[in-house]
Amino acid sequence: MNNRKYLLYIEIIKAFLHYILYFAILCIGLKLLDRKTNVLLHFFLLLPAAYVSLAIQKRTRHIWSFFLLHVLMIGGYAFLAPSPIHILLYLPYMFALLISGFKTRLLEEERPAANASLYLVSIFILLYFAAKYFKLPEITSYLFCWLIIYVLLYYINMYLINFEKFFRTHAGLSNVPIQKIKSTNHTLVLFFASLSLGVMVLFQYIPLNKLIILLKEIVLSIIKSILSFLKQFEGAETIPEQNSNDAPIDFSVFIDKEQVPSPFWEFFQKIITGFITFSVFAFVIGLVIFSLYKLYRLFYERKYTFLTDKTEFISPFDQKESLGFPTIKTFLERFRPAYGSAPRERIRKLFFKAVSSSTAYEEIKNSMTPKELSKIALGAQKEYTLFTNKNQGQKKISYPNGVESLTNYAKGESPQKQLTYYYEKARYGKEACTKEDLQRVKSLLHHVR
Repeated sequence: MNNRKYLLYIEIIKAFLHYILYFAILCIGLKLLDRKTNVLLHFFLLLPAAYVSLAIQKRTRHIWSFFLLHVLMIGGYAFLAPSPIHILLYLPYMFALLISGFKTRLLEEERPAANASLYLVSIFILLYFAAKYFKLPEITSYLFCWLIIYVLLYYINMYLINFEKFFRTHAGLSNVPIQKIKSTNHTLVLFFASLSLGVMVLFQYIPLNKLIILLKEIVLSIIKSILSFLKQFEGAETIPEQNSNDAPIDFSVFIDKEQVPSPFWEFFQKIITGFITFSVFAFVIGLVIFSLYKLYRLFYERKYTFLTDKTEFISPFDQKESLGFPTIKTFLERFRPAYGSAPRERIRKLFFKAVSSSTAYEEIKNSMTPKELSKIALGAQKEYTLFTNKNQGQKKISYPNGVESLTNYAKGESPQKQLTYYYEKARYGKEACTKEDLQRVKSLLHHVR
């Protein structure tokens, strides 16, 4: 399957991400040099350089043509720049394109597609505070928009990279609905991009500040009414009724007085405003994620089997079987030391002790097998002999002390194989070792000492 289109889309989006990051740095310098300069004009003037450099990188066959075309591009932008100051601001980006393209051309071998770094978002945040410090309100709005576009395109590019990897790894498989998966993934990306763009446009035209202020006033009015009700309820006193004609008139209520707001109340209002703002944005982001989740789940609601061997297609939303809660015994075994009281650990401990106390310990290498280590542990001091009584036609075997019968001895195996068997059983075997195995290992090692 041909994934050139995916790789091209990934490179185009990655080039644009790097471009808006550089231009975010450049626009502050442009504004500091000339407050009346049009930032968008320079944005669209410098944008084609990224894609011209990408086309040169993809189309040129010789390195000299690569450098020549880049030099011509730099000369063209030097000619189009309004002033020498703008040339100095354009040149670093041009040389950055030249160096990055040259580095890519040096690595001709096929590499997996890579995305821009999400950590570069911190540069946008630092530039935002710098624009606030230099009092550049136009730049702050641009930086906020570019930050949203950067994050949105980053995730879209991440989706494309995952799709390309999936299609590349499944290229040799048959009976896989690649076209259906492709169309579904494209629908997901378009839906996500359209939904994000719609939310951005909607919040551009909705008076968000007025909406937040309205919600804040509603919440504060409710809190005020509750507090005033509690205050009246607690401080209620029986006041004798007075005749309205005899009661003195308080003219102070008709006089406007400057009310100084309470610092605590102002701080409380800021908390409420921040909480409402955060809730609105969290609700919108959650709505976008939930919509994507529901749309993605629609694809897996009905399971189809296109494979010839009738393999069941398992949806990622199916519940997996629980592994079960570990027992108390299993839980406590995790906290045991490396060599505990279990027969398995004691066999390994005896084996390593025998190896380390052998005279040939200095000859041990890291690449030795358990069979070779068993030979060193036994020390080749004594060998069990198997002799046959030819007159009776039966095998007479000399066993180690304390061992009545061994299955492996009946097979005619040497003690080296015996010790290797028990060590491998204790080290690699799934079957638990018994106390009889431990006694056999002790007898084997005791017999040669």
